[in-house]
Amino acid sequence: MPKARSPFQAAIGKLILELDRQYMSQVMDDQPLDSFEEALDKAHALLGCGSPDEVKDVLGPLTLRRYFGEMWLGSYPKISEKVSDAQELLSS
Repeated sequence: MPKARSPFQAAIGKLILELDRQYMSQVMDDQPLDSFEEALDKAHALLGCGSPDEVKDVLGPLTLRRYFGEMWLGSYPKISEKVSDAQELLSS
């Protein structure tokens, strides 16, 4: 039986889905994909965290917005929204 996910992990799962959607859009438009691959790697690292302490270990002193990159997020409003949703859960 699969392990139940925390609300934070569920939010990161939604972030990963949006990253995948945007990634596929970039593939279709023949755009560079390095930043998406890096973001997906970062999101998967967070998804694997089993506790808030593990998330803090991954993030260090960074917020989720800084972890993914403020400027990069500014180019992708839907991804930015998912990051903000996850940050809100992390902060509560």
